[in-house]
Amino acid sequence: MALEINGTEDIRVFCTQAAHRAANKIIPILMYSELALSHCTDPQIQKYLEYIRGSAEELRTLVVECKQRLRDEQS
Repeated sequence: MALEINGTEDIRVFCTQAAHRAANKIIPILMYSELALSHCTDPQIQKYLEYIRGSAEELRTLVVECKQRLRDEQS
């Protein structure tokens, strides 16, 4: 779904919505990778799952930072 951006306020709305949607997608990745790690005994698969979980954590941190900056700008 494309959003026509006509100004600063549209960009803020778009970024706020995108951050919220991204956060909702990250949570299951974190949860399922942790669940899989707790049941996995194969060291190579554990390595992959740790990479997935670590990447999702980094993305989650970026999303939180973006949301905070958007809130700070609105204040």
